[in-house]
Amino acid sequence: MLDNAALPLAMALAAAAATAAYQSREIEGEVYRAVRQAFKAGGADYRAAVAQAMGDGSISRWELTGLQQQLARDGQPFIIDVRTVNLREERVLFAAAARWAARR
Repeated sequence: MLDNAALPLAMALAAAAATAAYQSREIEGEVYRAVRQAFKAGGADYRAAVAQAMGDGSISRWELTGLQQQLARDGQPFIIDVRTVNLREERVLFAAAARWAARR
């Protein structure tokens, strides 16, 4: 009986681990561009949330979910442009914009 319960439990734990690993990955360059555009139009609360998410120099997919929810509460759109962009370039551009806004 215990062996029968171990397999579904192991599968559930493996799925949870895979989901956590996926969500902890950094967002793509296209998404950084969308966050940067939303950062320009977003309110003070959204900008503070973005600054906190960028604390380690990047934004994870998990953090992005919270940022999208914050933006939705503010009534702002979150539009991802699907053109291919350079991840490092977008991250640097966005980090510079976030630092500039933090000094204001």
